[in-house]
Amino acid sequence: GLVFLDSGTNTSSSTGVVDISASTAGATYTITYTDTDAETATFDLTINVLPTVVVSPSAGTICNGESTTLTATGAASYVWSNGVTGNSITVSPDTTTTFTATGTDSNGCTNTGATTITVNALPTVSISGTLTYCAGSSTTLDAGAGFASYSWSSGETTQTISATAGNYTVTVTDSNGCSNTSAQVTVTELPLDSATVTYSSSA
Repeated sequence: GLVFLDSGTNTSSSTGVVDISASTAGATYTITYTDTDAETATFDLTINVLPTVVVSPSAGTICNGESTTLTATGAASYVWSNGVTGNSITVSPDTTTTFTATGTDSNGCTNTGATTITVNALPTVSISGTLTYCAGSSTTLDAGAGFASYSWSSGETTQTISATAGNYTVTVTDSNGCSNTSAQVTVTELPLDSATVTYSSSA
């Protein structure tokens, strides 16, 4: 019969099958083969350590419509879960998504790393208020409550503004740091009514 001996790789002495999972990663073992004539042959077996693939950022948050760059390290080449190759990719997901990088090192060993990108929705904003006013007065426009900041096209930074004739938009930013701009509204000035008095000559 055939006899296989080793120094700790948990090798079957009858088949020579090496139990890799029971061996020490990073170690080199000498395996000796002995035939029925007591002739021997040896070879070295190295158990390679799997690469540690790290994806940066480890987690991220973006606003819908934005993009972010992901970078993988720890291996020689990479394939991402979206099919793109290379250590760095730029992504712009519409919903919260986990991206996985499978890295292969110089020994041909592979491992994975992952990150989850959270996508926050943009705030919904619209301008309310009466869009007409009488000459000599003004009207009030309101962008709605609950936003972290306001920026009107006319320069104001409050929730409501006093407006005269012209076009207006407002950009709001929510607590997540996401911004959105309203549709444009047009404010129109109405002329004052003209009062006239008529009377007869006899009066």
